[in-house]
Amino acid sequence: MKTILKQLSLLCIGLLFFSFTTVAQENWEISLPEGSLSGSFMAAPPNKKVVIIIPGSGPVDRDGNSGKSLQSNSYAMLAEQLAQADIASLRFDKRGVGKSVFENLQEDSLRIENFADDVVLWINKIKETLSDSTHIYLLGHSEGSLIAAMVAQKVAVDGIISAAGAGKSAAEILKEQFAKQPISLREDANVIIDSLVQGYTVNLVNPYLQSVFRPSVQPYLISWFVKNPAEIYQQLSCPKLFLQGDADLQVSPQEVYLLSADSTQIHLVENMNHLMKQVQNQDENIDSYINPKYPLSEKMMKILLQFITTTP
Repeated sequence: MKTILKQLSLLCIGLLFFSFTTVAQENWEISLPEGSLSGSFMAAPPNKKVVIIIPGSGPVDRDGNSGKSLQSNSYAMLAEQLAQADIASLRFDKRGVGKSVFENLQEDSLRIENFADDVVLWINKIKETLSDSTHIYLLGHSEGSLIAAMVAQKVAVDGIISAAGAGKSAAEILKEQFAKQPISLREDANVIIDSLVQGYTVNLVNPYLQSVFRPSVQPYLISWFVKNPAEIYQQLSCPKLFLQGDADLQVSPQEVYLLSADSTQIHLVENMNHLMKQVQNQDENIDSYINPKYPLSEKMMKILLQFITTTP
């Protein structure tokens, strides 16, 4: 299953490795007929506010880990810093990753809605375990930004934070990425993307495009491509915060301005990269994907904590 989800990482997240913390942490599970979801609740008394950290694309676990080659530990570090500010958090392994075991899960059965529905289950778990009056905030990272918005369409939350989220649909972003490729490859990719946007799968795929458009992943792409993050966010009435780094190598800093017409909600953070890490140059930016030593952006954390603590 890890191999399956790894192929979904079209907009690479690149995160990793465990860290040790002195903050109280509990393992939480949700049992389902087809498998179980597993996550970590990091307590911070009095637990009146809880942030659910929603991971990006690919086989990302609760700490932000994704294979041996990508190591940043961003989600674990984020949970720790929230706890130090007396804010509780819940982070989780995506279905089919880590301890969230779904033995019979097949790639062609996955839809982006599955991941949104899983977050709804975690919201219910928090309310059942703590209190209905618990204030819940969603922090969606990268593709998780879109999923967070989808969740907020389904259930009421006290606030939503988009970190390094795209403003355009994944289909548009992929076309922009393929625009840099040889013309023959670009044209083949565009035909496939246009077909998937219309809801039609493609049987014959250029061998060089198999990793992105193989038939078994196309149903997921169809479910993903029809989602427009900007349109969804602009329909939400809950408090919103948009965080984007000016050193992001994967999502253009300009994307954030598509997500909100309210400039007070948008923060373009200097020297913050896609992993929410503080970097000073291109070498550090690249190294941060495989070296967990880089800290989270201090400015980002300050803005984030202010939003959570001042939002009712």
